Amino acid sequence: MTLANLPTRPTLSALLLAMCLLPSCYTDRSKGTSEDATDTPTSGNVGISVDETFAPVLASQVDTFQKLYTDAHLRVSYQPEDSVFLDLLNDKVKAVIVSRELNADEQQVLKKQDMLPVTT
Repeated sequence: MTLANLPTRPTLSALLLAMCLLPSCYTDRSKGTSEDATDTPTSGNVGISVDETFAPVLASQVDTFQKLYTDAHLRVSYQPEDSVFLDLLNDKVKAVIVSRELNADEQQVLKKQDMLPVTT
């Protein structure tokens, strides 16, 4: 593979964002409401909390994602890392973007809520 064939940084960023967001948009339709039934990886509503240090990069990625997928509505909250995890643990959002993995206590809380954390 030559350097000319390598993906560009924006392409890699968009791919990373999509990999993070698409699984978070999944809803178990057998448990959801009729509103949840319209949620797919490219449509519907999802709330995410993002470590505020990622705001400069993610803001443009979210904007691009929503322009490509006009039926997708992301509610993004940029906050300090501790607040981001509290949002996830309190079931205020379905996905978070942070620079560290969950600790054992955080994983246990999510396990009790039948949530499986995925890290990339």
